[in-house]
Order: sequence, then structure tokens, then C-alpha cells
Amino acid sequence: MIQVYVHPHCPYSRKVLIVLEEKHLPYQAMTLDPDSPSKKEALLKLNPFGKVPVLIDDDFVVFESDVIAAYLEDKYPAPATAVLMPENVARQKLMETVHDRHLAPLVHILYEEYFLKKPYERNDEIIADTFKKIQKTLSWVNAQLEGQTYFGGTFFSTADAAFVHSLANWLPQFNVDISGHPHVATWLAKIKKRESVKKTDPGLFRYPKMNPASSSSQSKPRASAILNQAVLASIKENPKANRVGLTKGKAQ
Repeated sequence: MIQVYVHPHCPYSRKVLIVLEEKHLPYQAMTLDPDSPSKKEALLKLNPFGKVPVLIDDDFVVFESDVIAAYLEDKYPAPATAVLMPENVARQKLMETVHDRHLAPLVHILYEEYFLKKPYERNDEIIADTFKKIQKTLSWVNAQLEGQTYFGGTFFSTADAAFVHSLANWLPQFNVDISGHPHVATWLAKIKKRESVKKTDPGLFRYPKMNPASSSSQSKPRASAILNQAVLASIKENPKANRVGLTKGKAQ
């Protein structure tokens, strides 16, 4: 059986899990936090660069989400499994690259500002600039979806899988407004109904390393800090909630 090491809140891990589900391949998914010292050594034995996802198929080890997706498409082609590579490969690769090199890094900046820093440590200028860049990126993405059902054309592809976690999970976490991007909103509503997306969804309000808002006589938070209050309330009610995640999965 295919084994895949993932982190439940990593968009690249989610992409691979969606591909496995779309192709109806039996697999076992195991959570591995690259930042955990106890797990780092084990991960480095599989991937010398210390990143997830990592897929093991028999004795073959492959990493990098786009390479894993290409491997699965080549190893398990149609008609036995779903086709996830559109005829217009250049367009599909362009969309994946825009996500991986532009949107995902912007999301990560917000993650660092809101989840790894205390409120008074956040940089308001960086946050504001990042929100502007996300809106600019979404405008371009929205234009690509005009007249298109999916990013790759007429059917769901790895390009769609690449965008799922950032658009469906991370942007709502930061209250990013997508109302000005109607094609993105339509795509997102449709994508959320897919079984592969529902089965691999780790949910909101479960992200690690959360720093609840706090203040003291020596540390005053910035007035413009806008940490998602729903996340704070969830974690205060259940301190363990931010450690809940996907531990294992299996295609049905």
C-alpha cells in the first residue's frame, strides 16, 4: 500500500492527498511535523531537504508535491484511475506554479505574523502589504477562471488540487475577502462538494503554535492587530484543539 507522510495544514500535503483520493488509490497517510525535533531525523532519512509530503510506493521514495502528482499519474494511468493531467500541460503547470511560488508564500507570511508571533510583535506594514498582494494574485487567478470550469480546463486536475487548501482553508482563516473575485468564489463552492476535498479537509481552527492574544504592563499589543477571534475562542475552550489533525487516512 502507498504510504504518504504529510502535515495536515500544509497545502502541498493536501494536494497529494486529494490526488490519491481522486485516483481512488489505497493509501495510508501519516502526520509528520517537519519542525518537530523528534520527527526531523526520521524525515531526513526519506527526504534530505526535510520537507513534506513524502510518498513511498513499494520501495520507491518520492517527494515534492508536483513530482508526486506526476509520478502517480504515470504509475497509475487511465482508464484504471482518473486522469488528472489536462491536455494543456503548460496551462496546468502555470497555475500550479502561481500557487506554489506566489499565493502559498503570501499565505505563509500571514501564518508567521498571526500564529508564530505575539500580537505586539506583528508588523502591520507587512500584514497590510501581504493582504494587497493576495488580492492582486486572486485578481489574476479570477481572470484565468473566466469561461473555465476548472483551472486546467474542462475537468478537475492537479492544478485545482494545488489551490484547494490555500483557498478553502487558509484564506478564510485570515478573513480574506474573495467577494471581488466571482469566478474564484464559484470555483471554490463547486470544489468544496468534491468527495476528495471533503475527505482530506482537516478543518479550521486547528492550526499549531497558536499564540493567544495577551497583554501585560510591559507589552502592549498593536491596536491594529486583527487576529481571528473565532480561533482564539476555540482554543480557549479547548486548549488541545490546535493539536488536532489528520493522523491517518485511507481511500474508500
